[in-house]
Amino acid sequence: MKWQYDDGGVKKSKRPHTTKGCVVRAMAIVWQQPYDVFYEEVAILGRTCGRGSYDREFHPLLDQHAVRLPLFGAWSLASFQIAHDIGRYFVVRYGHAIALVDGVWHDVAQDRPDHVVTHAWRIEKPWTQPMREARTIKRLVNKYQ
Repeated sequence: MKWQYDDGGVKKSKRPHTTKGCVVRAMAIVWQQPYDVFYEEVAILGRTCGRGSYDREFHPLLDQHAVRLPLFGAWSLASFQIAHDIGRYFVVRYGHAIALVDGVWHDVAQDRPDHVVTHAWRIEKPWTQPMREARTIKRLVNKYQ
């Protein structure tokens, strides 16, 4: 599997010692934005530093700004990488989020090729709009509870 070390801008952020930030890191990588932008967006939906992210804390952002891919059958990271070698993808395997950019995995550690993909989104447009409006946030959070 092609892999590249990428911390998503964590070391340059306001929070260089953040742990368990794979969701925020993968978002920063696929949208090519500063880590802090997504840290704040996911925090609005309930994420707290150091404990990771639950689906309800990042699925609303992705569903609003990216295209969820239907996953038929079991995709390993290796097979997903081969089939999606062009474009930008936010990929979730059990317990971890990873960015796939033009056929190369971007993360802080290399993952096993046999891990199974559980969710994936294709990024089709640049990040332009934060989710700061309270009604939008409340509606999206209620949808995932």
